[in-house]
Amino acid sequence: MLNLFSQIIVAIISGCAVTYFNWWLNNHK
Repeated sequence: MLNLFSQIIVAIISGCAVTYFNWWLNNHK
């Protein structure tokens, strides 16, 4: 259960990081 919860947290953080990175690239062309 803890492993599954950790994977969900990592997935959410990764998704936010990718979204922020794409947003940053779009604003610094």
